[in-house]
This record gives sequence, structure tokens and C-alpha cells, in this order.
Amino acid sequence: MADDTLSRAEAQLQAGHALDALQTLADALEGASDEALYRAASRALIKAAEDPAKLKAWDGFAPLARTLLHHTPCPAPMLTLAHEAASNMTSGNAQATKALTAALSDIVQAELDSDPAENPGFKNVLVFALTTRALAGDWLDQTRLSLRHLDWFDRFSTDDLALPYSVMFNPDLFGQSRDELLTAYWPEGVRSQLQGLPPDRVLFFSWLAGRDAFEGPAELRAYLDRHLPGSEEDRAAARTLMLRHWPGAPQVDLDRWGLSDIAELAAETATRAAITTTPARRKGAALLQNRPYQALNAAKHRYAPALAGRGKPRVAICLSGQLRGYEAALATWREAILPFIEPVFFIHSWEGIGRSDAQPFRYVLPFAGKAFPEAYRQIAVNAGYPAMRARYPALFAALAAGNTVTAEALKATYGTPHVILEDDSAARFGDFSNQQKMHYKIHAADQMAQDHGGFDLHMRLRPDLAMGLVGFDWRDLKEACAARPVLFAEKPYGLHYANLMIGDQCAVASPQVMALYAGTWDSFPDLAQAGLARCPEAFTGHVSLALTAWCHGIAVERLPIRFGTLQDASPLGTAQILAALEADSRGDAEDQQLLAAARADLGQG
Repeated sequence: MADDTLSRAEAQLQAGHALDALQTLADALEGASDEALYRAASRALIKAAEDPAKLKAWDGFAPLARTLLHHTPCPAPMLTLAHEAASNMTSGNAQATKALTAALSDIVQAELDSDPAENPGFKNVLVFALTTRALAGDWLDQTRLSLRHLDWFDRFSTDDLALPYSVMFNPDLFGQSRDELLTAYWPEGVRSQLQGLPPDRVLFFSWLAGRDAFEGPAELRAYLDRHLPGSEEDRAAARTLMLRHWPGAPQVDLDRWGLSDIAELAAETATRAAITTTPARRKGAALLQNRPYQALNAAKHRYAPALAGRGKPRVAICLSGQLRGYEAALATWREAILPFIEPVFFIHSWEGIGRSDAQPFRYVLPFAGKAFPEAYRQIAVNAGYPAMRARYPALFAALAAGNTVTAEALKATYGTPHVILEDDSAARFGDFSNQQKMHYKIHAADQMAQDHGGFDLHMRLRPDLAMGLVGFDWRDLKEACAARPVLFAEKPYGLHYANLMIGDQCAVASPQVMALYAGTWDSFPDLAQAGLARCPEAFTGHVSLALTAWCHGIAVERLPIRFGTLQDASPLGTAQILAALEADSRGDAEDQQLLAAARADLGQG
């Protein structure tokens, strides 16, 4: 029954009839527990909010809105409507959520003004309002919302924390709730407010703030004595805190805390205690996050590169992952970073560069020119992709030939002998997920550099990541990385749906720290089996690297570089397209249309 309803509602949405879809779903929601119906109704409500006048004129609007706002999902962890709104915010479609908040303004404000003792759905509406507050208009009383926030925070479940504080990718949209929470519970330099909170909340605040809650084992021991054994949720957080703050196997009776299972792993993560440090002498080593310092260095790199280039550090640049767009990205590195360091490239990648295929639905097709991609898309939509592949074998063979790279070509391009390429379709990688492939390659590339040795810094870098302005002196970065266990990434520690994350496209650290970061491939499976808080069982982008760094006591800060977009692979050239089409042509109408388009792009039309 639910499947029929979902299919009918989806067809109505696809036809542009959002209100009809809402009516279909509203009828089915009465007494229903199927979470898929609530998700579908939430998506339909967001779509219908594009026409608020029509939505508000529908008799079922207010009852359905309240049903969705009040709904507590089971077994799904996050509030359904708030989750759909947050998903739009984090995927670049914030305007859809803004339209939703405007349409719901009267209802949400009335709910927030209600007596919580008489409104069982109050907390859920509060979480929705906190999640979307940055997109609300003047109708929302932000001051009163903040008071409600702080008053109700201790009643939020762990799952409630997932939505309002997802600052990892969108600090502008979620930072207000984070900042007022930290100001109230954990001002800079003051940790005493955390001592009465249970371990899962202390860990949450540590991740949210990106700083440590305890100064050392003695302080942590006193805290755990007060709060353990507690719930399993508390013990999971305590395990994670222990790996961060208590290297080695603690000389205490872990059984009384319910943590005896963490002793062996704690001993393993004690490898961080072997990291040697050297006090920084340069003042700039302490100023890497200082805006005036960054502006000064950006200007120096651009207008006086000779001043920025003295005493160059020796840097191992470790490239891993698919090489799509690598030539375009390398051109930006030649201006942004390479003149200011002594670089040696270590490349452990795949033979396939990851160029997108020619599926007609793709926004960007792998063809040069303007007329031909448009003609190709039109014909392929009608004929179907399999038919196009069968009909134009020379064209697709040319695409396939341009989708691979050789080790010799890379050695010449990067000026390095250190290149290893593998075929990701080989049997040994048959069961690897994309995330396993990524973490495997990060480790393999860095291991090449570790085996070579002799570097001041190791830099992990995606081959297709473009760069712009650089806001630091490499000599300062070298000393900062030598002074403590720290890693600089394109994004520092941050939360996304209550998961700890860091940027996973670029990282710079000392060789010792980078060995731990890149060693995620070897160490994360043990973390995944250790009963840690918010630790996924499988390799996960951003998360696995973050948890590995966290549990090994590594600070993660933002690398002051203005990064560009990920570069696409070079498209198939028009001359190659035309030659392939001429080889494939039978002379029918579609052939003539494609040939004419290619010739127009080549200036022969």
C-alpha cells in the first residue's frame, strides 16, 4: 500500500503537481508508521513551498505541516522535515529551505510561543527552528529562540544534536547555534562548565569547538570517576576521550568504568607519544590563523615572490586518487606553491583518470565545443545511451583512449621518477569501495615518501584540486608542524550531522604526523571495532581521517590557502570528434546533424 502511494505521489511531483502529491501523502499518513511516507511528504512540502500562496490556500496545509514538524521518526534517527531542510542547505539548495521557512513562519512561531508543557511536539519544532534559523526572515524572534535553545539543550537527545550544528561545510548557515552554545557552556579558556556534563556531551562540545576538554590523564581520570560506568552511550564517548587524552594503557582498574576493552587499543595509539617536537623560533609559526598575517603573506607571494622564497622547505607532495583534471590543477600549483618550496612528487594513482562518461543526463559532457555537445545530447536522449555506444564505436573508443594515463607521461609532467599506477578494475580491488580505494591510495603515496625520507613536510593532495592565494610563509608552517602534533587541512575539525570530520582533499604535516594521518588505511579498522562514539564500521570520507587524527592526539587546523574547484579532465577535442564521426558515419540524418555540429565547432560550418 505504501509503495503504491509513494509511486503515485512521485509521479504527481514529476508532473509538477506538488499539492496533489501532498494530498496523496497526507491521506496515507493518518495512523501510518512508514518513515518513507514522512520523507516523501517532507520533500513534497518543500517543493510546494515554491508557490506559498497556493500552498497556504490548501485546506490540508496547517495540519500536515504540524504533523511533519512534530513527527519523531522511528527507527530513523533525525527529525524528518528538519533533516530534509538541512539536506537542502548542505547541498547548495538553501533557497528551497528558505522558501519552506517562509511558508511555515506563522505555524513555527505559534509553536515556539506555545506552552511546552502542553505541546508534546515543542522540542521537535525547536530543533527545526534552530536548524533553519539562518534562513528565517524577520518573523523569527532570534533572541527568544536563543533563550529557548539554552533552556532546552540539556533535553536534546544525541540524535537531536545532529541537525542544528552541522558547521563542517556551511558555517555561515549553522554557526549561530554553535557559537551561542559554546559561549554559554564553554567560553575560551574555561573548561569547568563541562565537568558536570556526561561524557557524550563533553565529546560533542570538544568536537564542536575543535579543542580539548581535558589537559591530561589526571584531569580525565577524576572526570571519569564521577561519570562512569554510565550508559553505553557514555562509555562509547569515554573510550574516544581516553584515546585522545590518555596515551598508552592506563594504570587503573578499567573494569570499574566498564572500559576494559579499550586497554589494548590505547596502547597502540600511544605511538603518538613518539612524535618529537622542536620549539618554533619564528613568530609567524603562531600566527598561521591570523587574518592580517595571511593577507601580508598573500601579498608577498603575489607581488614579491623572491621574499617568500628564501630558505625553502623540502616538501614531499603525495598525489593519490584519480587524475582527472591534473594538468589544469598543476598549472595553478606552479604559481601558488611550487616556487616557494623544494618539491618532490610521489604519485600512487590509477591508470584511469576518471573522466565522466557521455551519459546524456550529465550537466557537463566529455566533449569540447558547444554545438556538438548540444546535438549529441538531443540525439542521445531520444536514442538512448546503449544505442549511441553501439552506433558510434570510433567516437567511444576515442573517449576511452583519453581516459587513461601512463606512468611515463606522469613522470615527464611532474618531473619525478616516483610514479606507480594501478588498474582499479583488477581483481584485487574488486571488493573495494570508493572510500577504501581513496584511503588505500593516500597511504600508498605517503609510504613512498616515508621510504624516501629527508623531508621537512609531507603534503597530501588531490591531483585535480586547483589553488589560488597562499596566506602563509612555508618556513612558518614548517616550524608550526615541528612544534606539536598538528595537521593543516583545507577544512579543520567540524561537525556534520554530529559526525566529526576534516577536509580530505589536502593535508600538510610533519612526516611523523602525516604517517599517522595516512596510516588511517591500517589503523581505522581497529577504531571501527572499538565501540567508539560516532565511529562508522566502514571507511567514510572526511570521517575516518578525522577520527584517526583525533584518537592519535593530532590537532587539525585550516591550511591558509584559497582553494579553487576540482578540475575536470580535458574534454575530447573537436578534431578527434570529427575524425571519429567520419569513421562511424553511415550518412543518415543523425550522422549529418552530429557532423555538422562538430564542423561548426571547428570553424568549418
